[in-house]
Amino acid sequence: MRYQLNDYSVPTSYGYCDVLVRGYVHEVVISCGAEMIARHPRSYEREDFVFEPLHYLALIEWARRLTLRNRRYLEIKYVCLGGPVADRDPGGPYSAGDTGTNAP
Repeated sequence: MRYQLNDYSVPTSYGYCDVLVRGYVHEVVISCGAEMIARHPRSYEREDFVFEPLHYLALIEWARRLTLRNRRYLEIKYVCLGGPVADRDPGGPYSAGDTGTNAP
């Protein structure tokens, strides 16, 4: 979220929530309802990005699960389609000189 030309992170679960930002001399406190969700040292720079890596942990975990799911899908598709020609066994059905028939 942005406060006085600087971006401060909040946990990803609060990404689209209405928040209350309180800027103090040394820190910025971000609350959602009665719950304090983030506290950062205040930056007086312009267009600075102050973040807490733990705020992105849920997003990283979600991306990791998505990547694993996609990898499994691609592996299944790879096996079902037989994979690229270069990865086939030399004596496989798509080897050099194969006419497309499986005759001995």
